[in-house]
Amino acid sequence: MSFSSANVERVICKVKSVEWQCSIMKEHEHFYIMLNQSRIKGFNLSLNEPVEVTLTQDTSKYGISVPECLEKCLNDNVQARTYFEALSVGKIRSLIHIVAKVKSEDGQLSKARAIVHHLIEDEGSLDFKRLNSIIKAYNQNKF
Repeated sequence: MSFSSANVERVICKVKSVEWQCSIMKEHEHFYIMLNQSRIKGFNLSLNEPVEVTLTQDTSKYGISVPECLEKCLNDNVQARTYFEALSVGKIRSLIHIVAKVKSEDGQLSKARAIVHHLIEDEGSLDFKRLNSIIKAYNQNKF
């Protein structure tokens, strides 16, 4: 299957039994995926070492897995869910990433609650600078 002819932008990439969701990007006629330094180091590859990469179409709703705590917070507040769903897919992925990158469940829950708070308070308008200050307040138990 040709991802470009099928207009596929989100894929599940697999390298050395490690899978992650990512985007296929295009520059001129070349397609590529981005790898961060920690992921590259985790593969333990040598320069010019061949590596098998498997790409499959990502059919998930947002192109990224939603942490359970964020899903629950959004399900508990219908208005927040409505505002969340009205955002662009890119903004939704950014919010999901904010929660998902935290390792502890308590930290994830705190960020999920702050996101719901922000969406409700600002009636679905997303201001990342303001969201960051609300997250800090939640981290300091000021809410």
